[in-house]
Amino acid sequence: RRRVPEGAPCIVTLGRQGALLVKVIGEGGERVAGARVLVAAPTLWPARVAETTSEGAVRIGGLDPGFYALRAVHDTRVSPIELGIEVGRGEEKAVELRLSPGVMIVARVVDAVEDDGIARARVTLAEGGLSPFPIEGLSDKHGRVVLGPIARGSASLSARADGFVGKGAVQVDEPPPAEVRVALL
Repeated sequence: RRRVPEGAPCIVTLGRQGALLVKVIGEGGERVAGARVLVAAPTLWPARVAETTSEGAVRIGGLDPGFYALRAVHDTRVSPIELGIEVGRGEEKAVELRLSPGVMIVARVVDAVEDDGIARARVTLAEGGLSPFPIEGLSDKHGRVVLGPIARGSASLSARADGFVGKGAVQVDEPPPAEVRVALL
């Protein structure tokens, strides 16, 4: 509450919040220091980001009861997105995320008529078509942008640029092509 008059009662209600105790493990079973751990939920957006310690662990606290999505990224390695991780009131839940080599997606946004690259196009990559952790970037002067890493599997690209009609849901299959072309009108 703001501007509580002097002498007026002000009631503060505290609630116990939960936490995720996350360990990030590499391909060889080693703990990974310096990994970025992303957590998102319908009530937690944009995603919160934390970094693992030298022991490859991080505690993400201050979470309301609910269901969360998690992912870990370290350089070009990435964990699959873990969906539906439930955290109860005051609960501390342990979660282990395993990294594996990720996939980088190269997109080229072009003018559908001229076939010239479109600079500064806003491109979004979403795993499985819809992701709690979309990856965004701007195309260079040749219309190219590199996005990732993402876990192996299907994904989709969408692009928009000033003066052009946006385009969504360009399917990117596994294995991804060397370059995904997105044509805008």
